[in-house]
Amino acid sequence: MAVSDAEDNFLSRYKYFKEILNPIWLFKSKHELLFAKEIINTTNVPNDSISETDLKWARTLYASAFHPDTKEINPMLGRMSFQIPGNTFVTALMLTFYKTPAQLVVTQWINQSFMAFCNYTNRNAQSSLTNTQITLAYLSATGTAVAASYKLSRLAARSSHPLAAKFVPFAAVCAGNTVNVPLMRQQDFLLQGIAVNDAQGQKLGDSKKIGCMCLAQVVATRICAAIPIMVFPPIIMSYLTTALERRTFNLRKSFGRPFAVLLEASLIGACTYLVLPVAVALFPQHSSVGTDFLETSLQKKIKELNPQVNRVYFNKGL
Repeated sequence: MAVSDAEDNFLSRYKYFKEILNPIWLFKSKHELLFAKEIINTTNVPNDSISETDLKWARTLYASAFHPDTKEINPMLGRMSFQIPGNTFVTALMLTFYKTPAQLVVTQWINQSFMAFCNYTNRNAQSSLTNTQITLAYLSATGTAVAASYKLSRLAARSSHPLAAKFVPFAAVCAGNTVNVPLMRQQDFLLQGIAVNDAQGQKLGDSKKIGCMCLAQVVATRICAAIPIMVFPPIIMSYLTTALERRTFNLRKSFGRPFAVLLEASLIGACTYLVLPVAVALFPQHSSVGTDFLETSLQKKIKELNPQVNRVYFNKGL
């Protein structure tokens, strides 16, 4: 299965991402990865030696570990199959260590560093972003997240609600994403635009208008993914803590704290496993729009190149 058609539906996208995000692919050896690459590069498959099941296995394994443009194996921390355990670990850190400014600074730095590494590893190989621009995006997002977490922690300290401080990491992550994504994708909506093609894949031009639409979808995806992962576990843990304390089992005592941390990490892992494929599949990676949606200048250019074209295709990215 591959999500490459512009007319794919949500269910097909969800099934695709659920497969390639599966952490089980992390345990495949380099030999198996290269064998999968060899299979999908083989012509005339399936055949007598390579079945349809083998081909599906190879495509899923390849998509979970290889860069789609360079065709090289991604570092483990940047692979699609590492996103669930990676996000689980980082989120558990943020929701466990949040009570002091130092803890907030360190955990937000770890989170933004992990996100920046994943963005860099899976970047478009044809992107014209310079290392300076990438570094600026990373530093700006980290600074925003740290500043937001520090300010919000001071406000939360004045609140009597027990969950106020727990939601500070979530707000900081959202603030960091609203800075990181636009800076990392400034070429798409500000400087150049996203490439649009005809049905045959021939480039017709670049559209900043589509770039703005894609930017909004990417930010929405990141925030939608963060809500269940960073909001639901603290609420559930608050309820469980209250319920267990009524039965004389205090999760805040020294013997109960490790159990509480493990339980919350398990909840985060379950939410990540269930939610991440849904969030990534909300909007199609490859999509299309009518030419009347484009900038006037680009519409004129397309009419000059090919008057028959009334729909263009583009890659939103992740």
